[in-house]
This record gives sequence, structure tokens and C-alpha cells, in this order.
Amino acid sequence: MFLLYTLLAHAEGARCVATWQADAKACGIEGSLMTSATGPSMEAAERLARRRLGRVAELTAEDLVEKVRSHTGSEFFGCAENARDEANISCSIEKATSDGPFCFITLDDPECWDGTVLTIDDQGWRAVLAGRQMMCEAVDARQVRLNYTHVDERRTRCQESCAIGAVVSCPPVR
Repeated sequence: MFLLYTLLAHAEGARCVATWQADAKACGIEGSLMTSATGPSMEAAERLARRRLGRVAELTAEDLVEKVRSHTGSEFFGCAENARDEANISCSIEKATSDGPFCFITLDDPECWDGTVLTIDDQGWRAVLAGRQMMCEAVDARQVRLNYTHVDERRTRCQESCAIGAVVSCPPVR
């Protein structure tokens, strides 16, 4: 059992980048959306990237409805499904990026995050998954704690920003 865990801890994973060119006529969102995901295999990483892109489309639609009062939720019906189904996916093997289990998590969005660098003791694709989740939970908790006016709108926008922009980097041990 220990040997299996050791092998899995050092196994390579995969990273997929998902992009979608939104068609305003079909779903109300204009422009392109992009996100990425990592997983233990190409298939798992692709599934996660598609799911995350669907979530980004949902958050974008919610943000547009809140900011542009002339928009209604019905204009965005099917956007998440379209994004997941029509996404262009590019995947690659994700080699362990560190010799030791220590990674940094950042988010460059001063409206949502104060710039604090989080750390996680893990490596490879597991660090990226856990690190992103850790950052997005911390961003949401911060928005709730600050309790600004229109906190729900801010939380939605910041979750969108985190889903797209959280970066997990695992430098080699020197």
C-alpha cells in the first residue's frame, strides 16, 4: 500500500486549457472565455476543464445580468452547456514541477484579493487542484468577511476571477 501511494504521489498528471468563442446570437455572451484544469489523466483533466469552462460561462452570464440591467437571465440560457460542448481543448502531460512538496498560490486581482500568497504542501496536478480550491475559498470568505455593499455581486465576480486567474506555481527546490 505504501509503495502504491508513493508511486501515485510522483505520477505525472495532465493539464488542459479550454477555450470557447461565445456567439452573442446563440447565448448572449460575446467574446472568448478560457480556463484550465489539471487531473491525474488527460481524460480527467479534459472533463475538469470543460466543467470549469461551463462554470465560467455561468458566472459571466450572472455578472452581465447584474451589471447591464437590460440583460435578462433568459438571454444566457444554454451558455454553460454550449461552452462545455463546444470548447476547444488543448492538453499536455503535466510533469511534477518541483522536487519538494511546496507550492505558492496567487491571484492578481486587487478588487477580490489582498495579494497574500498562499502555500500548499503538495506537488504536481494535485497541488494545482487543491491550491485553486484553497484560493477560491479564501477569496469568497474574504468577500463575506468584508461585507461590502452588493456582496453577492462581488462574490460572483470574484469567484469568476478566481476560477480564471488563480495561479499555482511549484518551484524546484534549490
